[in-house]
Formats: sequence, structure tokens, C-alpha cells
Amino acid sequence: MKLTRRELSVGLGLAMLCGPLLNDIARGRVARASPSGVAKRLFLFFTPNGTIPSRYWPQGSGTSFTFAPGSITEPLAAIQGDVVMCKGIDFVGFDNHEPGMHGMLTGDPNGGSFGGASVDQYVASKLASSARFKSIELGVLTDPWGAQTQTRMDYTGRGVFANPQQDPQAAFKRLFGDVVAGGADAGAATSAMAARRKSVLDFLRADVAALRAQLGANERHKMDDHLTAIRAVEQSLFPTGGGGAPASCGTPSAPSALDPNSQASFPAIGKAQMDLAVLAMQCGLAPVVSLQWSHTVSPVVFSWLGLTGGHHDLSHAQNDDFVKAERWYAEQFVYVVQQMKQRGLLADSLVVWVKELADSSLHNAKSVPFVMAGNVGGALRTGRSIDFGGVSHHKLLASIAQGMGVDASPLGADADGLPGLFS
Repeated sequence: MKLTRRELSVGLGLAMLCGPLLNDIARGRVARASPSGVAKRLFLFFTPNGTIPSRYWPQGSGTSFTFAPGSITEPLAAIQGDVVMCKGIDFVGFDNHEPGMHGMLTGDPNGGSFGGASVDQYVASKLASSARFKSIELGVLTDPWGAQTQTRMDYTGRGVFANPQQDPQAAFKRLFGDVVAGGADAGAATSAMAARRKSVLDFLRADVAALRAQLGANERHKMDDHLTAIRAVEQSLFPTGGGGAPASCGTPSAPSALDPNSQASFPAIGKAQMDLAVLAMQCGLAPVVSLQWSHTVSPVVFSWLGLTGGHHDLSHAQNDDFVKAERWYAEQFVYVVQQMKQRGLLADSLVVWVKELADSSLHNAKSVPFVMAGNVGGALRTGRSIDFGGVSHHKLLASIAQGMGVDASPLGADADGLPGLFS
């Protein structure tokens, strides 16, 4: 029997679409939609050099807490209902700058708990996502000291860096270069890409209906669940509006040319990278995104705030200048969370602000600051400040994995995650 090109395409499409389902039917089980309470996207936001505990943590606990006037985290009052302040999380068995930078996301600076991978890369490797990229790593002034354990937080395996891209223009080209020709052609290119991504379910609708008619009632129910799940994923990745243009993505605009190694350009580069990160998530380019502001022992001078000392030096002084710099970082986190909320991304996301140290002058890692934002599809009750009482940060890593629907068993006894975090 001779098949037409369309028949061959349809057959292949059905095989790819329904193969897992048919295998499950044969085995008496079905792949259902992700349960409520699993995030669609993970965003990690890093700032360096620890903090001043007495000027960081809010007053009160549970849902009754306030950010003290003049404190480092006072800017978070603008998003208080969207965050969980996570106190009492310790790095167990290591502290100081370099071990903290290496072990913060891997679980252990001497090899790691996910085969050497950082939690974001471990999660990315486990997700069955059809997004263009498994993960996206962005940085701000991360490269002047080269790629080494003091300057890298993301690992795909033991000693293998997932290097952040610190040049916004290069990042834009990688993310959007194939769909935006620039200038007046940008809108047409975006629409053309959307047209090419026309729903495979619509294309195969008649064939799927024919297959469904041949199934029993129980199998039809399973197929309906399967197709509903695929449709939900498809719509989240390729939403369409009038004229075929992605309604939730829009036409991306290339950032201005900036010297990625310039300290003076630090705020402008950071703004461009934050905007790219949010846009990448909005366009469904990757389920996992990270943004790394500089690195541990960061020498960046916050000259735009009128400061003259480097950030690391200020972290040892623990003076008002350091508080001023840290408040600026808090404002950047607020900006990202607000942008995600305005674009409808926050409710089904998990956003985590991470640091590699606790007390910057003592170089310790007792009650390392972590802030979570987003509702994780309804599983994370925000607007709380929780003291976990000195638990291993492995529990935090487990909760990040759990929030993305990924097995956290490599963390062993800590795989249950942070107690009381999720509902």
C-alpha cells in the first residue's frame, strides 16, 4: 500500500502523540495531567556575599510579619503577599564563600547530591518538556574572573559548569535570533513562527477522533485525559492571539549594546537580563531559568548608588553602605516578581532568591537567606515568614524539586522537603 506524504505525516504524528498512551493502555495505566500544585516554571535568582542577619529578617512570623523600616528586605513589602521568607535553613558541613557558591544548589561542594548537578539542572533534565531549551542561564558580570567554582552556581554534572551568558545581546540572539529579523520584520517573523506552530492536535483531530471511536469507554476516558494534558502543555507553550501572533509573548526587542564586563553598566545589564528572563518564560522557551548577579566575593562597586567600596569589602564592614547595596538587590527581586505577576506567570511558577552565605562578616552558613515567590499552582501559600529551626538546606533543594513535580530521592533522608512549606 502506497502512503501519501500527508498520510505518512499523520501516522508519524499519531505515533508520537499517542504511543505513550497506547503503551499505558496495554499496561493498564495512563499518563494523566500534572496534578494541581506543580509549577510550570522555575526561576532562580542569585545575589552574592551574604547579609547582615539583624538587618535582613522580618519581624514576626507566620502570616503576621513586617519588614522593618530601613531593613535590607523592606523593599519586599511591595510583594509581601507573594513571598515566603525562609529562615532557619543551614548549609550542613560547609560554609564560607567558595564552598557556599559550589554547594548552594548542588547540595555539597565535594561532589553534590544530584550526581554533581545543581538542582535547577537536575530538574531540567527530568522534565518532559517540549520547550526549545531545557534551561536558560543568564548572568550579570559573571565572567571577569573566568569560569571556576567561585563564579559558577549551575552544574550539569560533577565539575561541569552550565555557564551563564552575561551579554544581553548574545543572550537575545540565542533565544530569539531565529524568529526576529530585526526592525519592521520582527512582527511578521513572530507571526510566521506562530503559524508554523499550528496545533498538532487540530491537524490530527479527525484521526484522533477515529482512533477514539475504536476504544472502549474506559480507554476513551484515558485518551481524553491524555489529550487534555497535551493541550494544556501546548497552550502554555504556544499561546495564540489575533492574527496568529503569540498573545502572551509579543514581538521581542533586542537589548541595547552594553559592555558586559563594565561595572558602570551593571544596573543596565541586569535590567536587560531580567527582562529577557521574564520574556523567555512568557514565551515558553524553557521551564527552568536562572539569573546570577556577579558571583561570590563580588568586587562590584555600586557607583550608581554613590558608593565607593566594592560589594565584598562592604559585606565585611556590614555598614549602611552594604545595607544600601543589598536593598538595591532586593528591589531587583521585587521587579522580577512584579513583572511575572503582571504577565500572569507567577501563579504557576516557583521563584527562589538564593545566597551562598548567611552572616557576611562571619562567613558562616547558619540560617542562609532564602526567599520563595509564586504559588506553585496553588501548593505554596505565600505571605508567610517561616523559621525552619536549622534544617539542612537539602530540604530546601528537595522542595524545589517537588515544586516542579520532580523526584527528590537523591537527597535521601531530606527528600521530604521543608516541613509545612507546601499545602
